[in-house]
Amino acid sequence: PAVSGRRHRGRLLLRPVAGFYSAVDTSVINTTAMAKQGTSLSTYTPKPIEDDGMITERKLMEAYIDMAMERITRGFVPYLVTLMFNPMGGSTRSRQALMQQETERLYARLLTRTFRKPEKQDIADLPLWISASDWPVQKKFKDHLFNIMQNDGEHMHSIALQPPISRMKEGLLNYVDDNQPHIHGPERAFQRVRVDEITETPRKAIGYALKSLPRKRIDAGEVLILPRTHSEMAKLTPYERDQQRRDANERKAARSHAAFMASKAR
Repeated sequence: PAVSGRRHRGRLLLRPVAGFYSAVDTSVINTTAMAKQGTSLSTYTPKPIEDDGMITERKLMEAYIDMAMERITRGFVPYLVTLMFNPMGGSTRSRQALMQQETERLYARLLTRTFRKPEKQDIADLPLWISASDWPVQKKFKDHLFNIMQNDGEHMHSIALQPPISRMKEGLLNYVDDNQPHIHGPERAFQRVRVDEITETPRKAIGYALKSLPRKRIDAGEVLILPRTHSEMAKLTPYERDQQRRDANERKAARSHAAFMASKAR
C-alpha cells in the first residue's frame, strides 16, 4: 500500500511509503485526476482530514466513502457484493490473503465482461471495488450455523461501482444471477456470492461494508482496492500461468475432497 501503519495509544499513524503521497482535496477524492497522474488505485490510500497529525480508522473509512461517492456522482452504479467462501485451511493471515486473491480473481473475470480490452481504458473509467473482511455480529446471527462457523465466520464485503457505459448491459446483479453455477459452488472458492444494488443511502451502505475498519478488526493495509495500474494488469508469463493453473487445480481437488467428505458424513 501507499502508506504503512503503526498503532499508538489505540490510534493508527500513517506515513508515506515508496514515494506515494496524497495530493487530493480532503473533502472529495478526485480519482480522475489521480489516474491521469499515473497513481494506482490499488496502491493509493486516501488522506482524510487530519486531527493533530493523526489519522483514525473512522476518518480513513470516511475517505474511502468519499472515493466511492465521487464515482457515484459520475454515474457509476453502486452494488454491495457479499462473498462467502468454502472452508479454507491455514492461518488467519494466509486465509485472508487467499480471500483477497479470490476476490481479485472474480474482479478480473467481471472486468473483461465489462470491457473487452480493459488495458486500453483509463483507470478512472474502470469498475471500482473497495473490499474488506467482515465477521457476523453475535446479536444479529440469522444465518445457517454452517455459514457462521466456517472460516471463523470471516467473509468479504465489496462495494462494486460499475461504470455507466460498458458491455455488461444487464448490470452486475443480473449477470451474477445468470452465471451462478460458474461463480460459486462446492468445488469452487466461493460458497455463495450475493449482489444487491444500492438504491438508497449509499454512504450508509458503504460504511456497513467497511465497518471492520473503524472497529479495528482490520487495518488500512487489509482494505483491498481494485483496479490496479495497467502495468500490474499485464499478462502473466507462461511459467506464471502454469503455476497459477497448478495452484488452482490443487485447490479445486481439495475442495472436491472436502465436499465429498461432507456429503459422506451426512
